[in-house]
Amino acid sequence: MFGNGNILHIPRYEFEDGTIKGTGKFLIVIFNNNDVSIIASLTTSQNHIPDDLKKHGCINSDYISVSCYHFEKSKKITTSDFSFWKDTFVYFSNNVFEKKIDIIEEKYGDTIELKGKLSDEEYEEFIYCIYKSKFVNRGIKKILEKHLENICN
Repeated sequence: MFGNGNILHIPRYEFEDGTIKGTGKFLIVIFNNNDVSIIASLTTSQNHIPDDLKKHGCINSDYISVSCYHFEKSKKITTSDFSFWKDTFVYFSNNVFEKKIDIIEEKYGDTIELKGKLSDEEYEEFIYCIYKSKFVNRGIKKILEKHLENICN
């Protein structure tokens, strides 16, 4: 369930401030650290990207001070034909985090749904985009650098 590149849907996701998203949230597993913890990110359909910069994939712009990955609606991105039904974004500012797997399982249990696993190409592009972002802390970048070396060789 918590494998690298997996897209999970959590129907009643609770944010750090205690608010609950009733329609749920998608969580993408960026890296699984020996089944103890994961580095993950949440998705959103909120678009803060000007049309001239909006494209599928990595968007890093100093011009508008944004760093994100855009999943185009209806574009097949997984090995199981899953696609988001809306344009979907993963913004990296304050949204790449480490969580212990047992805490996630304890909190959400059987409600977590595996929607698919990013294709190898999509996963590599996603990871590299996160690694290149100026909004991701150095500790996570070091982990991702080693991971990129392993998956790209």
